[in-house]
Amino acid sequence: MSALSSPDDIANALSAERTNPLDPKDPAAYPGFFDEWWRGPDRGLNAGFHAFQNAMDQTVDVVALPVARGIDNALGTGIAPALEAETADAKRAALETNALGATTMGTGGSILKGVSKVLTEAVPGMAAGPFGVVATVGGSEGLGTYDEMVAHGVDDSTARKLGLATGAAAGLGTLMPVTWGLRGIVPNLTASAAANAGLGAAGRYANSTILAGAGYAGMAEQYRVWDGEALATDAILGAAFTGYHQWRVGRVEPSPAAVDDALAIREARHADTDTAPGLPATPEALAAHLDALAEIERAVVEGREPNFDGTGIHDVEFVRDPVREAQRAELAAAVAREIEPAPRPEVAPSPAEDGRRVAADIRDKLVAAGRSPEEAEAGGALWGAFFRTLGERGGFDAWESYRAVNLEVRRGEGDNIAISWEQASPFRRFDIARSEALFNRHLDAVLKNERGRNVLNLGRTPPVLQELGLSSADIALSKSVIDKAIASRNASSSTAGKHNTKIGPDHIADLVRAIADPIAVFADDSDRHGPGRVVVITDMDGKSGDPVAVVVGPRGQLGDGAGNMVPTIHERTHPMGPLLYVRSAEDIPRLPQSWTKSPGGTGSSGASAEPTVLTKADIVNKHGSVFYQLDGGPRANVSIIDGKTLVRLFETADASSFMHESAHIWLEMLNRAGETDRPGARALWDDVRAALGIKEGEAITREQHEAFAEGFEAYLRDGKAPTPALADVFARFKAWLRAVYEDLTRLGGPVPEGLRRVYDRMLATDAEIAAAHGADAGPQPLELLAAQQALAERPDLTIGIGDADAAPAREVLARHDAEIAQATELSRLIETAAACALRA
Repeated sequence: MSALSSPDDIANALSAERTNPLDPKDPAAYPGFFDEWWRGPDRGLNAGFHAFQNAMDQTVDVVALPVARGIDNALGTGIAPALEAETADAKRAALETNALGATTMGTGGSILKGVSKVLTEAVPGMAAGPFGVVATVGGSEGLGTYDEMVAHGVDDSTARKLGLATGAAAGLGTLMPVTWGLRGIVPNLTASAAANAGLGAAGRYANSTILAGAGYAGMAEQYRVWDGEALATDAILGAAFTGYHQWRVGRVEPSPAAVDDALAIREARHADTDTAPGLPATPEALAAHLDALAEIERAVVEGREPNFDGTGIHDVEFVRDPVREAQRAELAAAVAREIEPAPRPEVAPSPAEDGRRVAADIRDKLVAAGRSPEEAEAGGALWGAFFRTLGERGGFDAWESYRAVNLEVRRGEGDNIAISWEQASPFRRFDIARSEALFNRHLDAVLKNERGRNVLNLGRTPPVLQELGLSSADIALSKSVIDKAIASRNASSSTAGKHNTKIGPDHIADLVRAIADPIAVFADDSDRHGPGRVVVITDMDGKSGDPVAVVVGPRGQLGDGAGNMVPTIHERTHPMGPLLYVRSAEDIPRLPQSWTKSPGGTGSSGASAEPTVLTKADIVNKHGSVFYQLDGGPRANVSIIDGKTLVRLFETADASSFMHESAHIWLEMLNRAGETDRPGARALWDDVRAALGIKEGEAITREQHEAFAEGFEAYLRDGKAPTPALADVFARFKAWLRAVYEDLTRLGGPVPEGLRRVYDRMLATDAEIAAAHGADAGPQPLELLAAQQALAERPDLTIGIGDADAAPAREVLARHDAEIAQATELSRLIETAAACALRA
């Protein structure tokens, strides 16, 4: 059939489709996308033709039917019924052709039918221009929808609303594409397709809403807003109408005069509003603004600064415009981005470059801490070498690894400034303030003779006394001891005996603090006080000026558990047992000379020869997260706490001090690096563990930490650089450290070979070490063979190579296994050649 098919042809086509109904339970019965697609344009032409004919007939009938009825009434003719029959036939034909292909044509054909139908409706109106197309398409689609809804039983009011909504959407869809005015056909087609698809979706939503509101829920559900078939049809129609418009009228280029007029209008508007500091509040403000602009133009032309005195700009008001201010800020930012030079792509620095940065930073830190420029330069070079090598071995960012250390270097103000019990991890919870507050509350009741406790609690045994063998239990102080100590201040010498003391309540009140940080602790030589007791010399002086002593020992019961107790408090005037502890070397002069000469002597404090006396630094250094360089008293320390690393260099620090503490830091760094998945870092950490005897999964002990730090000092003292690049640095440290340490006994002896390899490998790569060894001829092969033969006869043989200190021959030869093997093979070849020569 064609667009001019007769009603009988249409009826026959519909009958054929009705005899083959779709089975809703059989998805295979539904047409495919391309089924009968070629019928789409033909059926669209039919539907569009009859829809337009129906619209025209009904429009004509609005005027013609009343006239025909008047003629019929006057003349007795049958014109009106004939017109009504013709209109009814046109309406039926429009409905039937619109329904053609619903059950036999696929989606592709339906899209082509919809496009063809609307274009057919548009053709008659094209002669009248865009608004003629709006009338023919909008009228045809609107009346068609009205008739269809009435045919399906929708009430007249709802059908009229649906017809108006559909007609408006269809008509506006033909008009909207012509208004874009974009440059180029493709942008206009794309914009029109998208806009018409959106408009169609809005129309379907409106129809669905109208039907649902009128109670036709089932029919409302058929209007799917995002129906794919309808969206495609709308998009094609939008592009088609834009193409028609572009073909029909082309792009109208404005004349030069029109362009000039438009630019002048825009420039005037820009001057009036865009350049103003805000919205002019009054006409006077606008005039003042324009006068100011004119003055700026004159000043630019004349090459002078503008003068706004005569413009009145300072006397008027402008209203702030946040939107315009935001636009200006955005524009300024865009301009700044345009005129700024493009950032250069960042190139990751090499480990060598990072090493130089580290060296410079360490040098500056040491100079700021009061070290000499030479020492600072040498120390920086070693730090740079360490982090450069760490970066190359483990693939780390050397500079960021250094920054993660968060290092600070300070100049100390004395040997004892940084030592506190809080630095020792087992004692961090030792709460003096809480114990003191609790003790003094009960002491007040005792001193006021109020009914209270007979035994007072001095709190937990202080760290220093725990280190000397007392338990960590609380210390008890009985009321009778307090009464006796205070009462003795009024007693005569005949009644007070040897404890003729002058102890006051203020001394008792300060007892918790005094025994927590004593000047010294002696063994108690009094048998009557029992074994294991100590005499604590506090920093309090009695009424006579002698130090207040407190005897503490493991006797007595406190509550339900065994604890320590104080049997006596008094001023001490006579010698005691051996000295066990002294706070620091500075406290020695505060003690009577006769006391420090008692058997036992002192150790690291330097007061006597016997190395048995502990100091506060000894105890903290043993247990704490702070490491001290101790040699006749603290010279430096390093604390590695909460991600911060602090090195303190005290007044007695020397060239070895910072490097000693550096070794502590580096050991922690190597430990953390060895826990990663970097093979080079793990291999170096395995060497460290083997050299120090650190077992897998175990923490580094303080003894191992100190062995590593002191070994590094000895390594520097030897002066053997792992690479030529560090030779000058090692030569300096060799001179400095040999002046500090006359022999190696103070550093634990020569550097073990395992540690020496670790130190070499943490300051240089394997390739650098191999190159350095290749440049060093070393001992001659025959010398090594001779030493090996001599070692078999003298197991205790010591030898020296070059200018190195003599070392056990076994350790020296172990470093030259490969050379010895080559020398042995060479010796065998020589012997073979000699034997052959003799036989010849």
